[in-house]
Amino acid sequence: MLRKSFSVNRSTGAVSLRRALSRDFPFGFSRWEMNVVAADESGSPTSESGYGVVIVELADINDHAPVFDTCCLRGSVREDASQGKVLS
Repeated sequence: MLRKSFSVNRSTGAVSLRRALSRDFPFGFSRWEMNVVAADESGSPTSESGYGVVIVELADINDHAPVFDTCCLRGSVREDASQGKVLS
């Protein structure tokens, strides 16, 4: 899933999106975490490398309106119910 969503420039290390991301169920995620390695002179006997983690936290833009399964909800409450009474 990460390779379909992100790419890393091998020269600069810049992380880019390959596709739009979503937080929404069933395939969305609010947080992406990638382990990365950087190396200089790869394959050389004097090659140095470093490891790190890239974390992408996806902000919710609230792009989907709430959906109710029914058009109407009915209930009752006593006239003398106190303020803050939870209605169920």
